[in-house]
Amino acid sequence: MGKRITVMIVDDERLAIEDLSTLVDWESLGFEIVATAFNGSQALLKYEALHPQVVFTDIKMPFMDGIELIGRLRTLNSDVQLVLLTAFEDFSYARTAIQQGITDYLIKSEINAASLTELLNKISRSVRKQSQYQGILTDKKAELFFHTRSFGQTMEDKKLFSGSYSFLIFEQNEPVMLSDELVSAYRRITGNEMAAVLRLVDYGAMDLVAVSVLPERRTLVCLSTDNSSMSELYTNMYGFARFGLIEMERKFDCYFTAYISYHPITFYDVHSILRDNLLFGKKYFSCSKEPFELTREIVNNKEEIPIDVELITAAYQNDDREEVFEQLENIYEALCEGMNLRQLSMVSQDLYYFLCNSAKALGSEKCAEFDLSPDQNWRQWLNAQSICQWMKQMFGVLMDIRNSNNENGYTRVVHEAISYIHKNYSDPELSLLQIADHLHLSVGYLCTMFKEQTGVTLKNYITDVRIGEAKKLLKKDYMKIYEICTATGYQSSQYFSQVFFKKVGVYPAEYRKGVRDED
Repeated sequence: MGKRITVMIVDDERLAIEDLSTLVDWESLGFEIVATAFNGSQALLKYEALHPQVVFTDIKMPFMDGIELIGRLRTLNSDVQLVLLTAFEDFSYARTAIQQGITDYLIKSEINAASLTELLNKISRSVRKQSQYQGILTDKKAELFFHTRSFGQTMEDKKLFSGSYSFLIFEQNEPVMLSDELVSAYRRITGNEMAAVLRLVDYGAMDLVAVSVLPERRTLVCLSTDNSSMSELYTNMYGFARFGLIEMERKFDCYFTAYISYHPITFYDVHSILRDNLLFGKKYFSCSKEPFELTREIVNNKEEIPIDVELITAAYQNDDREEVFEQLENIYEALCEGMNLRQLSMVSQDLYYFLCNSAKALGSEKCAEFDLSPDQNWRQWLNAQSICQWMKQMFGVLMDIRNSNNENGYTRVVHEAISYIHKNYSDPELSLLQIADHLHLSVGYLCTMFKEQTGVTLKNYITDVRIGEAKKLLKKDYMKIYEICTATGYQSSQYFSQVFFKKVGVYPAEYRKGVRDED
């Protein structure tokens, strides 16, 4: 259930207040009695402090009667729901109240649980509808505020925009385009699509003030601040940001970034950040999925730093793989320090077109499986770190293709993979991912290349090496079978025996006995 509708009951008779308060289960109907008062003057003070959404008030009361209270409340808030409590003989007074805009009235002698429940359900529908309308109206005001740079001229607008709130801003992570080709597989999510998801998020104890579409297809969530401590506010806002990111990534199958104001600020502050700040380029230089703080701090440098891509192209021509990788890491580390998005794009494009031209020089037959198309690769171009890893992989693959005429028909990558396996087969943690990471390749590419050149899968080759070594050790009497199991990378003697039997046709103990019999 959402937040309960707040209620104040005003009557100069304590018993009348108690009777009305206990006649129905207010909470189960979605209401909460937050205040009671014994006259209009007291009620007015409590209203200004608590702002209940519904006020039940008697007519005849000392100091300030119900009719005057209704008029004063309507002046303060045209949307407050006002219910008049009247005795039958005083009903003529109700006509004056009706003219001042009461929501409904109840004749005290006729109030029962059924009639009160019916009225509360009616009020609930009205408040929810009114709240929904006010939410849409506020959303549109906020959008107009940011899109037209109009600060609003009415007192109501000025009060809204100058109030202190907590803000979240969400935006889609767009790739750094290394090619001029259009990416048909990439879909830009609109601000309205994001807003539709973010309106459904449960923001807990914090009231949702507005969900508005900003320029640049960003979406803003404005939440009212509560009486929470700064640490509680930080925890709540972080949780809302993470949940919003998860929901949108699940809905749209792409990545987003969130920005949070961890302390209350105004719409004017957000407007200033959007206008003067380059904060929103920071995500291209961080591989973290953590939300960023919404701050005025300028985090991007406009000046470009010296970058020499010719060091990489020279290392490529000299077939120096390690130098290529080292230079790529140096370049992208420098780009992350400079945090200049334009330079990140320009340097990456230069390297991309060098890859394209080098692939063409090798011929279409050799590079048939070498796909540099944006449609295939754009998901790896979301930030400097992932672009660097992609560049290392692509340069490595291209150098393997160029050197594919090595002995046995194996490329250098396959030779290095075989060498790595022979050095590390005794490690129980040896995995396909570990080997691929060592060679700066993806697991899929390495496995495909290995199978094409050797005729066996990479996984089976590891097993073959381990069982081959086990057979050698079984010929030595001084090692026990469980020691051989450990020495060849198996943690379970039972599993080792099963794999050995599958490969050799007998169990390790039987193999050792057969070797002894032959001797």
